[in-house]
Amino acid sequence: MVREKYDKIMSIVSAFIKKLDVDWKLIGAGAAVLGIVSAVMALVMPQRCSLHNISSDVELWLLLGIFVMQKINDRTKLTKMVFMLTAGSHLLASVIIGIFGGGGLIYLFKWLPVMVLCVPAAYFGFLSKYGGIEYAVTYSAVSVIFIVKGLYHLRVFVRHIPLQFIAVVICFTAAGVIIYKIVKLNNYWKYCVPVFGAVFLLFGVLALRHSFDYKCTVLLPGKYPLDSSWSAKTDNEKVSTAEIVSHDDDSASLEMTFYEPDENTVTLTDGGGKEYELLISCSDDFDVKAVDK
Repeated sequence: MVREKYDKIMSIVSAFIKKLDVDWKLIGAGAAVLGIVSAVMALVMPQRCSLHNISSDVELWLLLGIFVMQKINDRTKLTKMVFMLTAGSHLLASVIIGIFGGGGLIYLFKWLPVMVLCVPAAYFGFLSKYGGIEYAVTYSAVSVIFIVKGLYHLRVFVRHIPLQFIAVVICFTAAGVIIYKIVKLNNYWKYCVPVFGAVFLLFGVLALRHSFDYKCTVLLPGKYPLDSSWSAKTDNEKVSTAEIVSHDDDSASLEMTFYEPDENTVTLTDGGGKEYELLISCSDDFDVKAVDK
């Protein structure tokens, strides 16, 4: 029953894809539209909203690359189209972000590895177009990426419902579809298992090396004349901790350590016992902001 429903849905999707004619005009228009949308999402949407992921996460671009790959039968043309779609959209987005919000170069350099890697990914991904060992190996790696990203978004969703709900659905749905199609290639499972293991191990090593532990000095408005008599505490010490650090010139500063990119309420208490509450956040790019509550 499940397989019949899946095959029916996939036949509808396949029929829709076949009707679309992917040419250079569509790729150029797509790059322009995606560049504008990415910039708007980066400038307007909160960082933990699923729509913001368009400008910060790779899963949408993986799906777009797979879609283009299904429509193009020439390896060189496919590589050029995927690069134009990815690089063109992010170059345009970086310009728009630089004009209206600042940080365009930071955005561009963050996406530079994806822009570079999309070329060999498209080139070798073409080999998997017609099934076989190449399909099993390539899509095993892609499914792991979707699973890992899905777990990351799920962690955010559980803590901040309903944020990242759409991202969780997209990632796990894509991973499930890909794994189901791999299962149908029974003869190639022996190639899938080591790829799954290798990619999971790679992500594990990267996670250990790049675990979030960011220490910083938080700049506060002048109405907080900190000195050694002040104290600070956070509402959730799993997210971040805070302390008042005294200096030789009798001044003091608010020092914080973030254990994950999130926001936290910090309560400052002066020497007379008066309390002040601030909401201090840290983004994935280590951008720290403090506002009064």
